[in-house]
Amino acid sequence: MGLVLTAACSRMTIRQDFIPGTDFSPYRTYAWLPDHPQTAIADALIDRRIRAAVESGMEERGFTPPTSGEPSVYIGYQLILDEQRDVRTVSEYWGPSWRVPGFYTGTTAATSTQVVAYTLGTLVIDLFDASSRELVWRGSAEAEINETADPEERQARAEEAVRRILGQFPARD
Repeated sequence: MGLVLTAACSRMTIRQDFIPGTDFSPYRTYAWLPDHPQTAIADALIDRRIRAAVESGMEERGFTPPTSGEPSVYIGYQLILDEQRDVRTVSEYWGPSWRVPGFYTGTTAATSTQVVAYTLGTLVIDLFDASSRELVWRGSAEAEINETADPEERQARAEEAVRRILGQFPARD
């Protein structure tokens, strides 16, 4: 099941959370959190795309894997998929109704209701202090899933979601 957050024309909601006043300057190295459930679905391709995008994003921020010993932060992620239904009712007005020639008998209107099913995807990236194992930062992206995207579109959307999430991560000097 190849999933990706939908194409760039759709909305993507980005959020972050951390304790105000947190000093992120000691954090310089990263590694993946051992034994952390990475995704709500078992899809190795999605896992590979997200991990590659996160590693690239962390390195763009000046973080590197440790050369020896424990990293300063551990990274974990979750991909949450939630089936949604959107009910849309539309009233349409066509104008005056002339049922008998020369006699106005009101207006003609119609109402239609559609139920649209879609999947809402939320990618959550967590950073944990390696020594305390406490969560120090969380970022997320939420958007509708495009289940018909090709592999290149999936890769681009995963990279965009991670880039936008990590774009909120406090930069290091």
